[in-house]
Amino acid sequence: MCSKPMYINHNDYSESIKELQNVINLFKINGIDICLHAGTLLGAVREQDFIKSDNDVDIFYISNKITLQEVLNEFNTVITPLLIKNGYKIEPQHWPMLEGNPLMLGQYHISKNKITIDLWVSWFDKNNNFYVSCCVVGELIKEEIFPLVQVSLHNSLYYAPKDYDKFLTVIYNTWRIPSLIGLQANPYFYKNSKLK
Repeated sequence: MCSKPMYINHNDYSESIKELQNVINLFKINGIDICLHAGTLLGAVREQDFIKSDNDVDIFYISNKITLQEVLNEFNTVITPLLIKNGYKIEPQHWPMLEGNPLMLGQYHISKNKITIDLWVSWFDKNNNFYVSCCVVGELIKEEIFPLVQVSLHNSLYYAPKDYDKFLTVIYNTWRIPSLIGLQANPYFYKNSKLK
């Protein structure tokens, strides 16, 4: 377990930015595509910065596997050793279910230097439909993800899905205008029943 993780310090983004860039560089030198995700991507697209109502940094990596189970196995055998070798602690996140035990759906808290980042898994199925654990379940296709594009976040460029507008709409429905109640995923954010 990661003790007392620090997510975003809205008074000073420097440590979060530094750790985000370290993680991205680690994946890049190992030939793994990684993108901004969820509220972090929304902030980059809408405000070119972090959203004050968001409390964490979200990214996803794109696997070459074609099912959730294959991706989770890859995370255990490839990604976990890579992160541990480079000094990261990993805490798998299990999602509560209406019935039965919580499920591992591909979200991990990774931490180093007291900074924690949410790392999500993503993949294309055999028909090139795109999945990100828990929130995108085939609504986008490969041509809407690749080629990746760059977006600005706090004066630095990061990768995002090609059609980031559609990607964010799938997750948040209406996201272009800031909400008075803060960042809210649409009611269908948790879509594990459709994950394959």
